[in-house]
Amino acid sequence: MDALLLISIWLGIAIVTVGVPAYVRKKAENLATREDVAKLTRITEGIRQEYAKQLESVKTVLARESEALVRRRDVYHALSSGLRVFVSGHQKTEEETRLRGEEFLSAYVAAWLWAPDDVIRGVNAMIDLNLTPPPALDTRQLQLRSTLVEAIVRMRRDVGFSDTELGVEDFRFAKF
Repeated sequence: MDALLLISIWLGIAIVTVGVPAYVRKKAENLATREDVAKLTRITEGIRQEYAKQLESVKTVLARESEALVRRRDVYHALSSGLRVFVSGHQKTEEETRLRGEEFLSAYVAAWLWAPDDVIRGVNAMIDLNLTPPPALDTRQLQLRSTLVEAIVRMRRDVGFSDTELGVEDFRFAKF
């Protein structure tokens, strides 16, 4: 019986001196691993959220650029069709000339919103070649025209041409 008691005591001491520290060490290791995983998860989630924000920002920019390109193409189509009003032989009647002129003027104003400066200057050159000097305007009409063009230039800047060099003097008024 004494031997059994001695073996039990010896096993108890062995378990306490070897097993408990190993158990505690393993528990501490598991706890540290869990804390590390939680920290890494938080960091990873933060990075993922930051990239998601950046991706949304890029998507927004691309969507705006795509929309502007579609609008620009539509304006170019109308503008190129409208420019025919200046070429003789395309209209058979005065009414047809007037209608084509209205279409051109509508496309011209839209181009001021969506076309780059060099395109507008090119269209202005075509207008300048084909128009006779307008009659003198009264002060009020000159002020109305200037205010209209200033508003169009502000809209132009707002839709993405913030660095436009076009001003009031670049806008052409035509009558057909």
